[in-house]
Amino acid sequence: MLKKASGFDKTGKENKVKKEVLRRPLAPLNMNKNTLTGKRKLGGKCKKEKKFIRRHWTQEEDTAIAQLIKRHGIKKWSLIAKKLAADFGIIGRSGKQCRERWHNYLDPELSKNPITSEEERTIFMGQRKYGNKWVEIAKLLSGRRDNLIKNHFYSTLRRQLRKTLKDFNIDMKKRSNNVNIQHLWEIIKENSIPYSKIDNDNVRELLEYIDENPERAHILSESQSQIRDKKYHYNLYNNSIINRRKHKSDIANTERPYFINPPAPTSIEPPSENTNKQGVTILIIVIGK
Repeated sequence: MLKKASGFDKTGKENKVKKEVLRRPLAPLNMNKNTLTGKRKLGGKCKKEKKFIRRHWTQEEDTAIAQLIKRHGIKKWSLIAKKLAADFGIIGRSGKQCRERWHNYLDPELSKNPITSEEERTIFMGQRKYGNKWVEIAKLLSGRRDNLIKNHFYSTLRRQLRKTLKDFNIDMKKRSNNVNIQHLWEIIKENSIPYSKIDNDNVRELLEYIDENPERAHILSESQSQIRDKKYHYNLYNNSIINRRKHKSDIANTERPYFINPPAPTSIEPPSENTNKQGVTILIIVIGK
């Protein structure tokens, strides 16, 4: 769309200038292949091609992964994903997808039976001890992966929360699916719900444990990212202390540089006794005046 605008030049004569007005502003350039080719898109982001597709697993893919694991082991997942495409013609699977499929479904050591009441009690007792460190809790159970244990724990809490809200007609505007034990404990305390109304024995014992140790409520409800950040900062602090100790020991065992411990001057002679006496007498005279 062209719009004419009038203006004046140096001589004072009217001059007509054409201005180009766009209907909408151009989007900022993104650092992608369109930038290199000089192309610019109007509004929105450039669509990226999906390299890995999320779809249901087939029997052919499962057998191919089992064969590749026999050759390469259970650590080279990026290589297994490449071999799926090269040897079997299966495209669109990443190394992470192959790893999760093996550890959560295809591993012959996995127990595919439903979790028993004894195993559930072990999960809740382990959560009381370790918090949300599901890998540590998985070591207490044979044939159970950390992801399965985590899902079972949170689904039990979610089921108990929904039943409690329904039985006592509690209206919650924000019903979060990511419920934790601290969230459930706070709801029960706010509405003065007796623990005898909690159906699940393991949940009731865990709530009673938090009553006795309220400082543990936040620790038992930490997410995996919070645990990871805490571990990172803890290691960072320890490493800084170790480095400081190493630095001090190195300085103690080596000679100090000149600017830290300079040697005493040897060329200048100390002042004589006569000069000291003269200085004292001068001061006395000045004070006397």
